[in-house]
Amino acid sequence: MGVGLSAEELAYMRETQAEHRPTEATLSRRESSRSPSGGSVDTWGEEQPLDVRISSSKDKVPEALAAQYGLEGLAKASMDLVHDVRSGDRLTVSPTEVYQVVTDGTPDQWATAQIVWLNRSVRPAR
Repeated sequence: MGVGLSAEELAYMRETQAEHRPTEATLSRRESSRSPSGGSVDTWGEEQPLDVRISSSKDKVPEALAAQYGLEGLAKASMDLVHDVRSGDRLTVSPTEVYQVVTDGTPDQWATAQIVWLNRSVRPAR
């Protein structure tokens, strides 16, 4: 029978795992509000920094996501737990590398990272 990790041990594991997320990015929450014409308008909240590892490997993309978004822009991201990540949020690595989060994050008090799927929305001009 195993013993759970202490808060200090878990903090250490999260810190050492962060070394494996080498890409600095920012996360912006999508905020919807009503427009004067009765529709809705999306705006972006304050950018919050975080570290991620983005993988564009196409061999493990869930079929439902591939059917909805196609394989071209889908990527999987492993990221810090410090943010509540929701589908519709925006992850910005650079002005030419921007992703829309297409799955909700799953923060867990015992995890060292959360995994979300992204769809690339901005690419370098050709």
